[in-house]
Amino acid sequence: MKINENDKKSSWQIHLLGDHAILFSLKEIIDTAINAEVHAFNYFIQSKNIHAIKDFIPAYHSLTIVYDIIALQKLLQQSIHEFAQSLVNEFEQFKKENNSFALTTNHIKVPVCYELDFGIDLEKIAKEKNCSVKEIIEIHTSKTYQVFCVGFLPGFAYMGKVDEKIQVPRHAKPRPLVSAGSVGIAGAQTGIYPKNSPGGWQIIGRTPITIFDPVQLALFAPGDMVSFYPISLDEFNSLQKETNHVI
Repeated sequence: MKINENDKKSSWQIHLLGDHAILFSLKEIIDTAINAEVHAFNYFIQSKNIHAIKDFIPAYHSLTIVYDIIALQKLLQQSIHEFAQSLVNEFEQFKKENNSFALTTNHIKVPVCYELDFGIDLEKIAKEKNCSVKEIIEIHTSKTYQVFCVGFLPGFAYMGKVDEKIQVPRHAKPRPLVSAGSVGIAGAQTGIYPKNSPGGWQIIGRTPITIFDPVQLALFAPGDMVSFYPISLDEFNSLQKETNHVI
C-alpha cells in the first residue's frame, strides 16, 4: 500500500477514552485515502511491538488502541497524551522515509443469490431508482469493494463504495430479523449479515457462505477487497449444503 502525504484530509486528533484506550481520528468521511492512512498508522504502531498495547481497532477514519495502563505506565516517562502525540510525530517521520508498506490483504469473491425471496428490497429499490432489478444486480456485481472496517456484529464488514446509481438509505425502522447471509446496502456501503439479527439495511440478496464462526472467526479483514457474483437458487442450495465451502 502506498503512503501519500497529500492524500491525508486532515491532521490526527487525539482523544483519551478513559484510562485504557486512545482514539486517533481523521476527517469523518468515507474515503479510501483516509482509510489507507488509518491502516498505515495501524501498521506503524503494531510494528513497534509495544507489549502494553493489547488491541488495535481500525475503522473508516479512526484507529483505537487499547492498552494495559499499568504496563504502559511502566514504559513511559511522559503522560498518556504525550505518548499518543509522540506516536503521531514518529509516524509522520516514518512516512517521510517510507513511501509504501506491506499490508496483507485478500481478494474474496462472494456468491450471492439475488432471487426476490432473498433480495426482499430489490423491487422497491428498482422502483425508487427507476431501473430494473437486473440493472441493480449488474451494478452491484460490477465493482470491487474495499473492506473499510469490521464491526456491529462479529464479522460484519463495512464495504464500499456502492455506485451512486443504487445507493439507498437505511430503513427508517429496522427489521426485527434479518437472515444470516443477507447482503444489504446502506448509502455508499454494502455488507453481509453474519448471523440472524435485527437490521435496517436494504436487502438485495443472500450468500450461502459462512461469514463468521467461532473457530475460523471472520471471513473479512480491514483492507480486503471483495467482489460479488450472482448465482442461481439451485447453486445457492448446493453451496449451502457444503459444510466446508471455500471461496
